[in-house]
Amino acid sequence: MFELFRKVNRSIEHPNGAKKVEKGENPFLEGPCLICVSPQDTINRTIFGFTKHGARMARVRVRGNTEGRIPLDEIPVSFLSIKPSERGYEGDRITDFVNTYMRPLLVNEDGKAKTQEEIMKIIRNVNIISNCDGTKRAMRIIKGIEEELTELGFNPNEIDEIISQIALVSFQTERDLTACKATVVDFHNINDSKVIIHDGNISDEMLDRHAEKDTGESVARDGRRIEVLVSGKDTHGIKDYMEFGEATPVVVHTVISSILENAIDNSQGKGKPLSADDLFKKAERVYERIEAGEKKEELLEELDSSLSYGGGITRLTDRELRMLEEHDKSMIMYERKSREQEFDEAEVTRLEKIRKNVVYVSKDVCTEGTQLRIFEACGWSLNTGEREKITKTKPDKEIIEEQEGTIVEQRKTIEEQERTIAEQSQTIGTQEENTQKLQGMLKRTLDFATEVRNSVFGKIFFRKAIKELPSGNEEERE
Repeated sequence: MFELFRKVNRSIEHPNGAKKVEKGENPFLEGPCLICVSPQDTINRTIFGFTKHGARMARVRVRGNTEGRIPLDEIPVSFLSIKPSERGYEGDRITDFVNTYMRPLLVNEDGKAKTQEEIMKIIRNVNIISNCDGTKRAMRIIKGIEEELTELGFNPNEIDEIISQIALVSFQTERDLTACKATVVDFHNINDSKVIIHDGNISDEMLDRHAEKDTGESVARDGRRIEVLVSGKDTHGIKDYMEFGEATPVVVHTVISSILENAIDNSQGKGKPLSADDLFKKAERVYERIEAGEKKEELLEELDSSLSYGGGITRLTDRELRMLEEHDKSMIMYERKSREQEFDEAEVTRLEKIRKNVVYVSKDVCTEGTQLRIFEACGWSLNTGEREKITKTKPDKEIIEEQEGTIVEQRKTIEEQERTIAEQSQTIGTQEENTQKLQGMLKRTLDFATEVRNSVFGKIFFRKAIKELPSGNEEERE
């Protein structure tokens, strides 16, 4: 239904930097995760690219960016991409995802519910960032967890406290976030013409206060939801939030890294619950320092030096960054060549199928010589005997032309015969017509002679002639 992919360093096995989470694995049980929910379902570059941005926001080193110096394989966080594995109903996908990955966080091996305290601790492993309409899917996952908790017998207050430990960081969404019980940080570029700001998320009062800011950057809070506003360019790119203004990029990195550090501390048994108060105070402090004249580069450098992600995190040197960049470029080239090879192999398979069809069909419809001519034209090597057959046999075209010539002559002969038959038929018809006329005349003459013979007049004047005529009986005897 849904497939999960874990971001890994590029290698021969995983040249695109994404490793599929296999059946039976549950990264949420292993430790803190950041699910990166893209609005795109089918384009891998967009799906995995958003996860890359998620790692960048945590100041982890990613290709094409030299700011993050923390190695990906040293931070105890799984950066996850989520992708539909097949067509289907979204509700079924969400149910399957919650049953597969979320429910094991809520129940023991015997299927009975864990305690609220246990769940609040392990649910900190669930951290989500969503872009645009990907927020809809993120909220449905959170809603699915709520429904599981209700089914397990937790009351509304307990559910509210548990869900508050899920962090949701959304970017440029039109979804109503007011009913979401997670701790939400919502980023909005108010000049993005592709996004209609939901009235429930950003009030007129927030917009009025934002308009008063000369920097075009502000932060506001509504309960467990924090709204970060920036007046950027009319663009719709996720990376813009790491580039617009002075304060906004620092807030993005601060919020994501703070959420993940809190999750890691909780997984190690030394943390405290996730708090919107703490996140809001950190964001406010960034704006205060920027307004006081500090530069974002200084604040980001300070943030980088403060991050520990559970301890023991090293920082990549400039040389290591350059080497990793070259390595990633090589892996991208390898992936591209691999895809080209797959295409070539598929093309070879297709052409082989065509070759077999040509051989099969040509045996039935061509002479042997023509079949060999087709093979030779397709680039196949022929032996001496096969070449001799070609020289000694006429092409099918010549054979057909000769046969067509013979057929034309035969057709002319047939047409001539048909004309002769027609003329003879006409002559016979004329002869039959004349014969019929003569027979009529003869009949009338005989009838007259019979009348004369039988008459008194005839017997007196033509007695001698009548005696010479044959009688009817004699004619019958003859």
